[in-house]
Amino acid sequence: MSQPEGDELLLHELRNRLNLLGFALHAYRRDGDRTHLEDMAQAYEAAVELVARLDASRRAGVGEEPGQGLP
Repeated sequence: MSQPEGDELLLHELRNRLNLLGFALHAYRRDGDRTHLEDMAQAYEAAVELVARLDASRRAGVGEEPGQGLP
């Protein structure tokens, strides 16, 4: 398996961090800790959506030419 580079490395790191947030969110839910649980859940869902959009845009080739950005 090759090592990720560039955008692939960024996506890899983002996914790792989202996994850690997901584990923390699960622990808060399991322990019934309501402090900031709603905010954390919303932030996690928003981050998952953004990573999915970034990955889809990258796979579609969006932003590869100068002057183009992600939607």
